[in-house]
Amino acid sequence: MSPPPTNPDPQVAALQASGLDVEIRDNHILVTNVPYVAPDGTLKVGSLVDPLTLNGTALAAPRDHTMYWIGDHPHRADGAKLSSIQHSSNSITLAGNIQVNHRFSARPNPAGKYDDFHHKFTTYYDIIARHAFEKDPKLNPETNGTASVEINPHPFRYVDTATARAEITAIAGKLRGQSIAIIGLGGTGSYILDFVSKTPVEKIHLFDGDVMEQHNAFRAPGAVQANVFEEARPKVIHHQQSYDAMHGGISSHAEHLVAENIEQLNEMDFAFICLDNGLARRTIVEFLTQKGIPFIDTGMGVNRVDDELIAMVRTTIVTPTKNDHAPRLPFHDNDANDYDTNIQIAELNALNAAFAVIRWKRFNGIYRTMDNEHDFQFSTLVNDIFKEEHADA
Repeated sequence: MSPPPTNPDPQVAALQASGLDVEIRDNHILVTNVPYVAPDGTLKVGSLVDPLTLNGTALAAPRDHTMYWIGDHPHRADGAKLSSIQHSSNSITLAGNIQVNHRFSARPNPAGKYDDFHHKFTTYYDIIARHAFEKDPKLNPETNGTASVEINPHPFRYVDTATARAEITAIAGKLRGQSIAIIGLGGTGSYILDFVSKTPVEKIHLFDGDVMEQHNAFRAPGAVQANVFEEARPKVIHHQQSYDAMHGGISSHAEHLVAENIEQLNEMDFAFICLDNGLARRTIVEFLTQKGIPFIDTGMGVNRVDDELIAMVRTTIVTPTKNDHAPRLPFHDNDANDYDTNIQIAELNALNAAFAVIRWKRFNGIYRTMDNEHDFQFSTLVNDIFKEEHADA
């Protein structure tokens, strides 16, 4: 797995050569020990912070002209507030222990574009620090720059700059360290993998004993090469190989879960059940409920009416504090469900998966919610969601 860029990245080296102390951690770049005039007229040091933008492992150009700041709002040498760069003041946690206090705005040109991070950081450094040097000429602006790279273990093959760019690294970090099971890699399960592989969970375990057949390709994300069908490649192997390019924590288990091997779920923090076999669902649900492992069970019903289809997708979450509804899950196969004939409806699989992953993220405190339903169903017939099994916690 690739670590963040390190010295001698040209931009980091240039910042060092300018005498600045540079840190790269939690997908952000920081210039620390920036001298500034505090509101009370004393001299302090703060830190400039900007999200990483990368081309592979090399630093690219900054995303915009704004800059975060850790410290009091800087003042001028004459005691006036440095209002020329004022943007907003709000203490927020960007990632890990990176808590910023202010956001500044300084455009280098009408287009508001900096050439690179060296250009951006040295511009902000000069705007802020020159007032400290003016107030105390004994300060020595000529220092030996340092570079520090904190290599945080993470599951991705390359740095996740998307969450840093969106300023939600700390929020996404609530999923770090989790081991997730996806049981059933058909249409819905494969889309769940697609979504979960883009989160910082530590491990993703795939369970399915079937091989990748041609009809599976029409209700799974991406495009499948024809040779996969000829090889009779197991579904879990195919999907692991596809997503290993992005997430390094995926393990494949080419087997159906039954009583004899279900103990493999013991170490999971959460499970997604995506099965059309009611008896297999019962075995898994009873085990997870007994062990107190939270899970989401997904379901889909599709029926043909004349020359049209009526579909329902279901998302049911079961947790250690709300599991009395688990025995009412569908443990018997429904012969009237036309979905079992492999009608190819990729959008419903993706929708079912999206509902499941959103509910999982709500459970982990990523999405704020005003409801705490543990079962909901979406109907294409009335284009509405029906929510049931509400709980206080």
